[in-house]
Amino acid sequence: MSDGQRLDAAGKYRLVQVFVLKEDATRPADMTRLHIDEREIKLFRSVLRQQMELSEDSRGNWWLSFFRDSGRPQHLFVRFIDTDVAGAAAWSRDKPAHCASRLTQVAYAQLAGNRSETDPDELQVLCSDTSQMVRQSRSVKPSQLYEASTHYGHVSGRGAQFISKLTGHNDSQFRRHILLYALAYAYLLTFEALGNDVSQALLRKSAQGVQALALRRLYREASFFDAMSFFRQPVMRSNAPTCAAWNRIDGALGVTDSRTELLKQLESAHYICDLEARRAIESRETRRTLWLTVLGLVLALASGLGAVNTIREWLS
Repeated sequence: MSDGQRLDAAGKYRLVQVFVLKEDATRPADMTRLHIDEREIKLFRSVLRQQMELSEDSRGNWWLSFFRDSGRPQHLFVRFIDTDVAGAAAWSRDKPAHCASRLTQVAYAQLAGNRSETDPDELQVLCSDTSQMVRQSRSVKPSQLYEASTHYGHVSGRGAQFISKLTGHNDSQFRRHILLYALAYAYLLTFEALGNDVSQALLRKSAQGVQALALRRLYREASFFDAMSFFRQPVMRSNAPTCAAWNRIDGALGVTDSRTELLKQLESAHYICDLEARRAIESRETRRTLWLTVLGLVLALASGLGAVNTIREWLS
């Protein structure tokens, strides 16, 4: 199978797959900076763009790196495939050798142009076909699609559908959506990894001080990532349609919810760590008080015996 073919005049459907790259994946030497409509990618906030490296190889596939300076970088591979509905099933079972796992699939189709209104029968066919491509079922119905100015769509954890209204095979808005999906999954991967590390630190049998140190380190790391790399709205406010697209993706995939869950988990771990530290201090103080009390009693007893002996000497 060959990768990354662009949609041509004869193409009707496109399947896009987002993968996690293996740590030892070798990047092609022919990569160039990713552009959309021959322009640099500027839809994200500038501070977030500085943490990204977005590249494209000669086959049209994307090699994306997010959060490069955060200590939790995420490296994704995006494969573009022009195919039909039957061929999409075979591609869904295929994974590039340099990829660890697949995160999601997005199916693209295009309505016929030169119409003032959408043909409901055509929309029904394209909705059913794109549902089959990403879900292996035709369960999504046209009534379940959202409508935007440029397309109809559907987003869920099982994949996404994008049915373009634009003529001339203009898929630039679709490609921007793919970047949003990639960013969303990069966030989810980071939150999942941090959450797993917190759970492991709590479960690990180690000295109290070692566990507390590990939890504090994770707390600082997560707080640093949250302050530096997370934005509820990572898209430039001036790009209203793409902002709306991010809100739909966030709502469907639960990006902000996952971040909130992680922060609650960290707060709970921090509370447990502090509580156990206070208990350890209280236990040491209790033992110290007990030993001081015992020592005082011993000294008092010794002093009492000494006084008795002195009195006996006076009376003899």
